[in-house]
Order: sequence, then structure tokens, then C-alpha cells
Amino acid sequence: EDIFITTKLWNSFHDPPDVEAGLNESLARLGLSYVDLYLMHWPVSVPRSAAGNTSAPTLYSAESALATWRVMEKLLERGLAKSIGVSNFGVMKLKR
Repeated sequence: EDIFITTKLWNSFHDPPDVEAGLNESLARLGLSYVDLYLMHWPVSVPRSAAGNTSAPTLYSAESALATWRVMEKLLERGLAKSIGVSNFGVMKLKR
């Protein structure tokens, strides 16, 4: 209540079936049942198998970002996050 907690969705959790797992990992590390703000940190994703591999190819897709966002909306509805948002998205990415 006295602290506003923000966490981010890591790039290797952008696949819609992985989004909730990404948040649950953050919640477990923080010892919380919800966060105040959950951000899609980057408009890019990497395969889960490539996590931590800085030479892994990045995958850009407006459709996949929207699918990820839709899952984040469901997490918001379930009370796992009080707010959702994006960071590091340029105006062109946001307009899509």
C-alpha cells in the first residue's frame, strides 16, 4: 500500500501461453500476490529456449505483441496486476 510495485514481462515470455508464467515468476520472487503495474518491457520477443542468449534473433510482430497484450488484460481482470502498460515502444509500434 505504501510502495508502488512495477515489474516487467521479460522478452522470453511474450508467447501468450507464457505471459502468466512470467508474471508468476516475478510475483514469487517479490513475495506478492499482485503488482501495481505490469509492463510489456520491449516490443520484441525471443524464444524461451534463447533466454539469456544475447545473439538470439529477435522477432518483431505487431500481431504477437497484441496477443501478448490481450493476455495481460486478462491478468488485470483477475487482479494479478492493478495496471498494465508498455515501455520502450515507439509511436509507430503503438499505432499498430
